[in-house]
Amino acid sequence: ACLMCSIAGRGGSLGPDLSDVASRQSAEHIKQAIVAPNQFIEPGFAVVVVVTTSGQRIEGMIKNESAYSIQLQDLEGNFHSLSKSDVSEIIRRTESLMPAAILSRQQLQNILAFLSRQKGASASAIDTEGKH
Repeated sequence: ACLMCSIAGRGGSLGPDLSDVASRQSAEHIKQAIVAPNQFIEPGFAVVVVVTTSGQRIEGMIKNESAYSIQLQDLEGNFHSLSKSDVSEIIRRTESLMPAAILSRQQLQNILAFLSRQKGASASAIDTEGKH
């Protein structure tokens, strides 16, 4: 796992848990998430910048939001709970925290094979050039 995502309890807490990603996502979706991560950002992991009425800026992911409050995890992993009355602006980013991977065909195939085994499926049917 990278520093942000986790698999079987290893890795970071800023990205999604990939332990059973192959049972939740298609092979093509997993491939696109690796090579073009901005196309689909996993719910709960979209980056926002919350600006408070005092001018403090907190960049992180919204973990819970209601009409009255917002809870987010900043990029260092710390949690913040704010009243909406203390928030002057929420800037929703469209970029993923995960950078687009620049991988050889074999490296991409290796990653897809590893992730597909997280549910016991075979990655041999995954074509890294976009064909099935």
